[in-house]
This record gives sequence, structure tokens and C-alpha cells, in this order.
Amino acid sequence: MGPKKIYRRNRNGISLFEDKHMQKNKAFIKRQAEEPRLLGGTGNSRDKGRATSLFWSAKRLFSDPLTHFLIIGFIIFSTITALSPDENEAVIIVDDAAILTYIQYRSKAFDEESAWAAYRNLSADEKTTLVNDYAREEALYREAKKLGFENGDYIIRQRLIQKLDFIAEAGSIPPSPDVAEMLEFYTNNSDEFSEPERASFTHIFFSKDGSSYNNALVRARAALSVIERAETMQDGSEYGDRFLYQSRYTNRTHDQIVDMLGPKAAELIFSPEASINQWVGPVTSHHGVHLIFISSRRAQMTEPFEAVQDIVEDRMRREEIAKRKADYIRQIVTNYQIKTKLSPLHDAGFTE
Repeated sequence: MGPKKIYRRNRNGISLFEDKHMQKNKAFIKRQAEEPRLLGGTGNSRDKGRATSLFWSAKRLFSDPLTHFLIIGFIIFSTITALSPDENEAVIIVDDAAILTYIQYRSKAFDEESAWAAYRNLSADEKTTLVNDYAREEALYREAKKLGFENGDYIIRQRLIQKLDFIAEAGSIPPSPDVAEMLEFYTNNSDEFSEPERASFTHIFFSKDGSSYNNALVRARAALSVIERAETMQDGSEYGDRFLYQSRYTNRTHDQIVDMLGPKAAELIFSPEASINQWVGPVTSHHGVHLIFISSRRAQMTEPFEAVQDIVEDRMRREEIAKRKADYIRQIVTNYQIKTKLSPLHDAGFTE
């Protein structure tokens, strides 16, 4: 009877303590049983224990207020850094390399020694102006880039391509050829180093009526008949009409005569059948009809090597530069895989 009285007197307190203790034990047992499943663990007890330890360590770490503070601080710092411009963006450094590059691009001659020589020859005021020009250009470039002006701009795209083209050409400068190489080139390309045939002549012009040459041809033949019967050579200017350009030409090439009087006149003037110091024609052009008096004619002549040696060297260097630059660009293109995904014309809405 004594113990029952004690149990009843202390029943609520004892029951409450036993209930809490039992709940903790049950929760711990349940957690131990569920943790391997949550972590995907199915291994031995050591692996289960390690996984359980890591899980609760990570949970305690991310529940720590200090961890929250560090994460939030990192996010704020990253955001400010991304939104704030770099201090270097507001500083334009004008050093030797910048000025040398600037001079070479302005002169379109990529030669550091020449650029240095040009810079040294500038006066103090000219150097100051050069620095100010570079700084102004750099500031505008950075501002335009900051505003995204280069995106989708075809002109800027072409300028970037042109810049690479300049670099390719600057890196393609070959050494000077020797005399033997120049002689071989000169022999194989002698026509390119020839003085073209030339002629000096006078012409009488007869204007056409609209698109008809008939009346002009009749007048030209009548004038030629009169001139040929004359005892002395006449200039014949009184027989024709006023020409828009000159009536007398000296030492003109075939191409020059084509530009002035057309291909028929050029062919007649340089024809072996056309006699010197004699009126020939008539011949038509887009201007009208012409009678032509050839005063002199000189055949094509090949210039001696000594007279064109500098030209030969320049031609050889230019051809070699073009070849090397083409190889450089071809190598760049081969680094990319080109995939064509063009739609058929009818699919794109085009009609023939």
C-alpha cells in the first residue's frame, strides 16, 4: 500500500519524464533507420556511419548564422563588383607600345622602326597632339564598347576583318629578291615591263544626226576626196565640225585612243595598212565620224632590265606578300568547320 501511495503522489511527474525519454529514444531509432535511405546508402555500417556524420555536419554548417552571413556577403560583393566598372576602365595609359601601335595604324605601315623614327622627328607640340588624339580615340572607343555599339554592326565587323588583314600583310613581308631571281621574273613577264605602242595624230570630226551616221559619212568622204587632191597637206579643220575634246593628240597609247575615239579608231591608227603622213578613214565612234591623219607611230618596246629593276623588285615583293597573306588567311579559315544550313528557295518564299 505504501508504494502505491508514493506512485500516485508522484504519478504525473514520473509519467511525464518517462514519456519524454521514450519519445527521444523512439525518434533517434527512427532517424538512424531512415538516414541511410535518405543518403542513398546501402553499404556496410562504417559507410552508413560516415554518411550520417557528413549529413549532420553539413546540416549544422548551413544552419549556422555565421555561414548565412558569409554567403550573403559573398553575393553582395559579387553583385557590386559586376555592376561597378573596373578602376582601370577609367584610366587611359599612353605608353610606348600604345603610341607605336597608334602611329602604325594611322600610317597603315606596320614597321616599328619607321614608327619610332616618325615619332622622334615630331616636335614637342606635335607629340602632345598625338598623345591627345590617341587618348580621345581610346576614350570614345571604350565608351562605344561600353554601350554595346559593336554588337551586330556590319561596319565594325568589316573594320575588325580589315585589322586582321593589315596584320596578315604586315607579317607577310618577304626578304628582298636577289638579282638572279629578278632577272628570271623579268624574262618570264617581259610584256609587263614593255613600253606600249604609241601614235600621234590629228582628226577631223563630223557629227552624226541623232543615231544616224549616214549624213556624217557622206560629208567625211567628200572632205577626204578634196583633201587628197590638194597639193599640200591641209589640217582639214574647215571641213568638219567642232569636236568636244582635242583635234590633235601626241604619243597616245592604244587604250587611251580607245577611251577617246573608240576601238575602231584605235585599230585603224595602229594598223600596218594605215600609212604615216596620210589621211585615213572615215571611221565611226560613239561621237560621230572621223578622218584621221597619222603623223607618227611607234611599236611596242621592251624596257631594258636596268631601267625597270626597281619596278621588277616591287612587283616581286607585292606578289609574294599577296601569296603569303592568302596562305595565312586560308589557314585561319581551315581552323573552322563550315556547316551550310540554307533553305531551298521555295521554302524561303522566293519564286523564280
